[in-house]
Amino acid sequence: MIDVLVWAAAGESQAFGVTLADLLVGGGTPLHVRLLVSEGTAPLVKAWKARFDDRGHRLEAGSMAEIDGSRDLLMVLAGTRLPAGWEVRMRDALYSDRLVGIVSPMCEGLETFSLLPGGAGRLPDDLLGELNRVLIHVQAPPAVPAPTSLPVCCLVRAGDPARLFLEFLSRQGTLLEGEGWAGAADHLGRHGFQPAIACRVWIDRPPAGRTLDHWRSRERKPPVSAYLHAHPLRAVRGTVRETLERWRSGGDTRPVRLHLSHSWRGGLEKWVRQFCQADGESGNLVLKSVGSWGAFGSRLVLYGGSGGKPLASWDLSLPIHATAISHAEYRRILDEVIRRWGVDQIVVSSLIGHSLDVFETGLPSVMVVHDYYPVCPAVSAYFGGRCGECDAGRMGRCLRENPEQRFFRGESVEYWLALRHRLSDLLRRQRVLLAAPTRAAAEQYLAILPDGEKVDYHVIEHGLPPEELPHIGVPAEPRRRLQLVVAGTFAPHKGLDLLLEAWPRMREWVDLHFLGCGKEAVPRLEGIAASVVPFYRPEEFSDHVRRIAPDAGLLLSVFSETFCYTLSELWCMGIPPIATRVGSLAERIEEGETGLLFEPDADALVERVRTLHAERSPLRYIAGRLTAYHPREMLSMIEEYNRLVPVPEVVGVHVRGRPEAVPETALEEDNPMMEGTGVVAIRRLASVHDMLVSRLAAIEGPGRLRRAVYRLAIRLWLGLPLALLVRRGRRR
Repeated sequence: MIDVLVWAAAGESQAFGVTLADLLVGGGTPLHVRLLVSEGTAPLVKAWKARFDDRGHRLEAGSMAEIDGSRDLLMVLAGTRLPAGWEVRMRDALYSDRLVGIVSPMCEGLETFSLLPGGAGRLPDDLLGELNRVLIHVQAPPAVPAPTSLPVCCLVRAGDPARLFLEFLSRQGTLLEGEGWAGAADHLGRHGFQPAIACRVWIDRPPAGRTLDHWRSRERKPPVSAYLHAHPLRAVRGTVRETLERWRSGGDTRPVRLHLSHSWRGGLEKWVRQFCQADGESGNLVLKSVGSWGAFGSRLVLYGGSGGKPLASWDLSLPIHATAISHAEYRRILDEVIRRWGVDQIVVSSLIGHSLDVFETGLPSVMVVHDYYPVCPAVSAYFGGRCGECDAGRMGRCLRENPEQRFFRGESVEYWLALRHRLSDLLRRQRVLLAAPTRAAAEQYLAILPDGEKVDYHVIEHGLPPEELPHIGVPAEPRRRLQLVVAGTFAPHKGLDLLLEAWPRMREWVDLHFLGCGKEAVPRLEGIAASVVPFYRPEEFSDHVRRIAPDAGLLLSVFSETFCYTLSELWCMGIPPIATRVGSLAERIEEGETGLLFEPDADALVERVRTLHAERSPLRYIAGRLTAYHPREMLSMIEEYNRLVPVPEVVGVHVRGRPEAVPETALEEDNPMMEGTGVVAIRRLASVHDMLVSRLAAIEGPGRLRRAVYRLAIRLWLGLPLALLVRRGRRR
């Protein structure tokens, strides 16, 4: 939790609403917000308190005396605009070095903290999100040294720095006059705690300018004037310019969502592919881990959401066997993807062959529960039965004895426990949100996660593309033997042993047809299967089902399925499911209405089949009900993910690379791609330049000469040669 003090001068209490709104949606870190103003506070607290409580925060009227310095402390002047994710990136800066005691974001109005040359005054509000998205993608350190703190916003480290800061401020009559926060930062410096500037956070200060007057006079005197002469933000300013030039797409300014996946195919890959195809509001990228047994993360391959040829690939000199807790080379590659393709949001569908570093980017992230990895190295959370808990002893036995533990041999119990605890910490601190397609999946996942009861989750049902599968239905006339189709990979956790035990007692009533069971299962199905198709292409599924003309589909999983695409597919085709009363199957199927359930043991299966063989009317009734079934569409699911992790809005300055990025040589004059892509992008950068210049011209306060200097500074910042090139092109 972070302690937050929001201060307003007398008569300016209305400015609280601006800052409170940004604090409310800023990120997942819990906040304890205290409003510091003598008048007009009570109505504000009453109006905002419920909204803060709903998000896990606290809001109250208070004073500095109530804070003991045991938590990080944010000081912010009412009316200040804060970007989404400010707390993650400012904390990264605060803890980048043990000597840093206080960090300030970048802000216009003071050359010391300005992202633009010359301090540039106030910029329009709608640049807040755009400039911060640019800063996330630039290659820059999390923090650079500063001579003091920004007098409208700063974050102080918990412990001695926070106590020293509060002690100094308690001796002052007001925070807005005299030395103020700058004096408190000087006080920290005298005790060995360095002020710094967070290089990836830019805020918009309140309209009132008098709080900066004291600092403007200090900037004209040494040692601050000497600091400005060799300003450490020069590199950041230059990198921002280079990033804008590098993001030279053909004008696609949609937000970009990066999916993390593996190359094992199956339902997970299907979900990612269909998500990308259905999402028209964002550009989608897929970063896949590729490898083999013993090194599932030997290579990383980046694809556009539409698939096709890879956009880029990287071989890891140190392959990832399972999932890395931290991996420097992986982090470097991930940073390159984020910067080069302008990633705004991350959706983690699998961590196999990836690193937990993905949750340390500062970008909004969500993890989707498609299976129980990595909290379960066996993936299925099944070891002689469904796993209700998993301590070190059970984990050790599972690694030695569980036949389902076949993917990640070689890692120790200590490794898996450390990986789970690190993931649990990230989820509890909400550095990543957890989403599951069913409540059963989330509860099973958290049951074996350390401190899982402290983790919040969100249920978002999977969607399907519209009209993906035709309605087939069941035969009108009952046949002598029940025709049952068993679709999907068939292994012990999918009910193979259960079926083998039950088969001798039900063979006289049933013909079993297996689709997609896999090559390994075929030998064990001899004498059982009426027909076997080990593999099929997705588009062939309905043709196989039509050929079989089944009376029902058999779903035999003894582990807790997270969702079960096969169930949705059977419903779409009008085939009644007969399923184990386990996990998502029990949650999704309404007994007797949309399917039939039985306990996951051989006796219950035999009895259910015997009853249906004698009386087929329950199957015909369910098949009739399924004629009206319509699956949830992918667009509806995507909209729910967008509400959970909002996609940033796009405004004028936002220029990014699209997934089908042009090569680095695309701006060379003799390149044939120049006319089709590069010129459009250069003109777009020119429009950015013109927009900034025109907005700076409207800045209140400076005279005509100073505004002219500002316009010249912006031209130089974006690159005068680029502007001249564009204008020459326009004259042509």
